[in-house]
Amino acid sequence: MQQSINGSGATLPIPKPKSMNRILPELHLRRARAIPLETICMEKRQAVNIRYIGGPTAWIEFCGLRFLTDPTFDAQGTEYTAGPVTLRKLVDPAVAPEELGAIDFVLLSHDQHSDNLDHAGRQMLPKARTVLTTKDGAERIGNNAVGLVPWQTIRVRSPAGEALLVTATPARHGPTGCEDRSGPVIGFAVRKAGGVEEETLYVSGDTVWYEGVGEVARWFRVRTAVLNMGAARVEAAGPAPLTMTAQDGVMVARAMPDAAIVPLHFEGWAHFSESRHLIERVFHDAGLQDRLRWAEPWMRRLRAFEYGSPRVGTLAGYCSKYPCAQRQVRFHPRQQRLGLELFLFDRAHNQN
Repeated sequence: MQQSINGSGATLPIPKPKSMNRILPELHLRRARAIPLETICMEKRQAVNIRYIGGPTAWIEFCGLRFLTDPTFDAQGTEYTAGPVTLRKLVDPAVAPEELGAIDFVLLSHDQHSDNLDHAGRQMLPKARTVLTTKDGAERIGNNAVGLVPWQTIRVRSPAGEALLVTATPARHGPTGCEDRSGPVIGFAVRKAGGVEEETLYVSGDTVWYEGVGEVARWFRVRTAVLNMGAARVEAAGPAPLTMTAQDGVMVARAMPDAAIVPLHFEGWAHFSESRHLIERVFHDAGLQDRLRWAEPWMRRLRAFEYGSPRVGTLAGYCSKYPCAQRQVRFHPRQQRLGLELFLFDRAHNQN
């Protein structure tokens, strides 16, 4: 059955193939190599611009379309209780929803967990052109939400009129048999409409490494893999991780040998058990450290922090409130003449 999405296309069911090896044997012949995130557009690669907002939330520009993953914009310290589980947010988002500009598609892996869709994230959904999520999630959200099941595809168009395909990918939010407890979850594969040989942006959603993710690696030519990592754990669900461990990320990197690995959802919440440092160490031990790419945080731009101004204290407070800002502070080249003028660059909306 076909379904129109704002006049941009239709859903195209893709049956789960019985033998991925038979259908796409050529995908296994590729060799791993380093892919700097900032230069993915080189060597005829499709440019991918990713800005990290916090937790599972990132702004992604790909083939002229702007995507937002799992929106979480509530303030730090917010707690969410559902049954025996309480999740606590530790860090503010790097940007407010109203500062994002136009969003074409929200890629919402699932709506039933607050660390993937919090209160402020839910409020911003109507502002996006379309929300892509699970069938159950779309029924709950309504309005502009479109529900997908794994391997179902929609056709959309970029502002330039170019056709793209967005396929819902399998995801398992925990150990074998967790589906009844976790509820349905999906990931996403985005590519041009030229066929499965087209370069693909893969957004895993909340999943662990399992055969479903392996099928994604065999089915698509993934060049950028955005993975929800951090090995989330909650006591009520037992000791098993609910999202990818660092070792899971290594498995994905080996299964997708041409892909840059971009971790998300590894910090900012109390239930994560593996940090950026641990992820880097595990990839280094596996000899895959050159495959890791960390998305730059979305930075608000601050002007006119002149030397000696009391407003410098405001900047210090900002850097304390948003730890990722500390890595992005740069001095303007003309600082000797102008005094201390400090910028936090928002490259997605850079204005000089």
